[in-house]
Amino acid sequence: MNAIICEIEILEEDLNKNIRILNSFEEVKKKENYIKGHQNEEEIQKKCKIKFNGKIIPFCYYKNFKNKGKYKIEFIFEKNLTNANFLFYDCTAFVSIDLSNFKVQDINNMNFMFYNCKSLEYINLSNFKANKVSDMTGIFYNCRALKSIDLSNIRAINLTSMSIMFCNCYSLNSIDLTNFKTQDVTDISGMFYNCVSLCSIDLSNFNTTNVIDMNSFLGGCTSLSSVNLSSFNTQKVINMSGMFSRCKSLKSIDLSNFNTQNVINMNSMFYDCVSLISINILNFEATNLIDMSAMFQNCKNLTFIDLVNFNTQKVNKLTFLFKGCDSLIGINCPNLLIFMEMLDIVKKKNLINLECQLLCIIMLKNQFHLMLLVLDYI
Repeated sequence: MNAIICEIEILEEDLNKNIRILNSFEEVKKKENYIKGHQNEEEIQKKCKIKFNGKIIPFCYYKNFKNKGKYKIEFIFEKNLTNANFLFYDCTAFVSIDLSNFKVQDINNMNFMFYNCKSLEYINLSNFKANKVSDMTGIFYNCRALKSIDLSNIRAINLTSMSIMFCNCYSLNSIDLTNFKTQDVTDISGMFYNCVSLCSIDLSNFNTTNVIDMNSFLGGCTSLSSVNLSSFNTQKVINMSGMFSRCKSLKSIDLSNFNTQNVINMNSMFYDCVSLISINILNFEATNLIDMSAMFQNCKNLTFIDLVNFNTQKVNKLTFLFKGCDSLIGINCPNLLIFMEMLDIVKKKNLINLECQLLCIIMLKNQFHLMLLVLDYI
């Protein structure tokens, strides 16, 4: 049998209303102008039969309920789907989805498949052999109630996009990505953005050789206390903006293996990492870097930053670079000229606006070799 089995829960406020059980292209166009709706509507109508509480009902996108409680809905497919994007978009009453008998071997697109299934608590992906899928953008976006996801059986060998895949999964505290094949993935931007309950994550098997965009990858993971990115290959990455922004529980991070030679944007990369005490970015070359604005803003407990290998010749955006770094007492910088730019000199008054009240020692490398500059400021 080729079927998806779902359970929905109808509450008092849902009674006598049209409750969405499938998504239609027209609804996507009305609600989200910034994303393209699925083009598989005709395919779904032809291939799908709907069984409600054991009885086949006419094909529909909505169902009206007169009584509270939980109901079983089965979507039976006579032929394999090739496109499943937006399939259960905005189906807010779903509490569980069983995909163990759903044949996905011919599907190539799953973007936003479960978008805003905000009541979804359980999903069974045990036989999810998505070998042809190339796009999983936003597949679980805004699944706020989902606490755990086991993706260990997925063999998505052709996957290229995992952008905002788990974005706004506020309750997610466990995720297994052990066997995920990511060698062709180019976009992981916002993949775990706002996963506020995620305390740890194993990314040791992640192959990031072809990734270009890591923007906001772990942004907003406020409970994340540690992360090991030693296996990450970042040689092709262009965008790292907000990559760890608002990781408020992260105390140390080692990025010594990061190759940043092609990175253009590091805006807000460590913004609001208020617990961060230690950071290793010694190998950051930043040869093509343009934007460093707010990179360390509000890192309240960071005491020392070593930028010794930073090549900042192309940098032209440095606003709020160290703003709110209240504990910062030392910075190792490549040269005096670049450092002055970093500190946002108020040229008319010839003053330095540091925004770092404790900063007293700066190590500068210039034509006079190493020198210490001790600042005395009010």
